[in-house]
Amino acid sequence: MTAYFDAQITRLRVLQDATYADDPDAFGRLVDLDRAVVWDVTLAVESPGCPEDLREAVHRVVLRYSLQSQSEDQPGPDYEDDATYACGLVEMVERLHSIFHELGQRGLDDFTDSPRTPIEALYFRGEERRAELARANGGRPR
Repeated sequence: MTAYFDAQITRLRVLQDATYADDPDAFGRLVDLDRAVVWDVTLAVESPGCPEDLREAVHRVVLRYSLQSQSEDQPGPDYEDDATYACGLVEMVERLHSIFHELGQRGLDDFTDSPRTPIEALYFRGEERRAELARANGGRPR
């Protein structure tokens, strides 16, 4: 598993334990994790160059398991309680990992099996651009 997805699964396992212990903060922490994962994978697959089949696969997984990004046309899952929500998120993260593993195997520029890679690539291009500007201006900002 990539470090990204491994970290999410580890966090979810801790949250699953919290849901079984009736931790009143568990639901809010599940929602935060859900939102963060959906944010990351959405930015990744909407980045230029992401194959359409994998983009669609990611969005289908999000629609099936996430409480985030639902619409009137697709109301989303109806989890019985926090524990089933946590189990659904584990399933979502595992399925997303499989999709991103396939994306990484395709060998496309700016894509790996981590959803953060396309955004990091954009950031590093910005750093390179700033370095070029600094060199062109003799090291002084203008």
